[in-house]
Amino acid sequence: MACFDRCCCCLSKKTSAILCTIIILFIGLYSLFGNITNMNELNNNSQDILAKELNIHVAYYYVGLSLNVVIIGTLICLAIGIYKNKLSLMKPFKYIYGLYIFAFIGEIVYYIFIMCRFVKKLSNDEQELEIFCNEYFRGKSPLYIENECQSFKNNLETIAAGSVIMIVIPFVIDLIYYITTFNYISSVEKEEKEIENIKNIENAN
Repeated sequence: MACFDRCCCCLSKKTSAILCTIIILFIGLYSLFGNITNMNELNNNSQDILAKELNIHVAYYYVGLSLNVVIIGTLICLAIGIYKNKLSLMKPFKYIYGLYIFAFIGEIVYYIFIMCRFVKKLSNDEQELEIFCNEYFRGKSPLYIENECQSFKNNLETIAAGSVIMIVIPFVIDLIYYITTFNYISSVEKEEKEIENIKNIENAN
């Protein structure tokens, strides 16, 4: 597991763990504000046409928002735990973030499923494609919509694949972060057990 020894190979294990946790924390805060913005748009009936087509409902954002809050809290505790060498603040990360990783996998599978349905629907039904384009490019000239719609149709699979990749990339980053941080916490646990065993031996003597 040497390749997952730390996030930043140029830093010490502890410094690397703190730095990467802070970076992931800021990403989590950005995601939190993004979910809040999306929920506000839904509540104002201005949901993006693509989200409508993909059947992404308000419940999706509520789940995302709740998960973001839990993860942010976990990361804050982890950062404090690493800085102060408090294992009790680090250990919850191993289980909570692990559940988050599994939830992320479920989200990717679900997104791929609905994206495949979306592509199949628009590829096989010209009328549905026309309705979608008129909504998506609302306010543009008919000629512009026609040209963009044709381009959209020709590149539909590429666009869908690109949107899936944009979800998979953050997952890979999260997974690498989880594995390296998990290993760091495990190494701290091992060190503490070794110190405790030495103390027990010394006390026995």
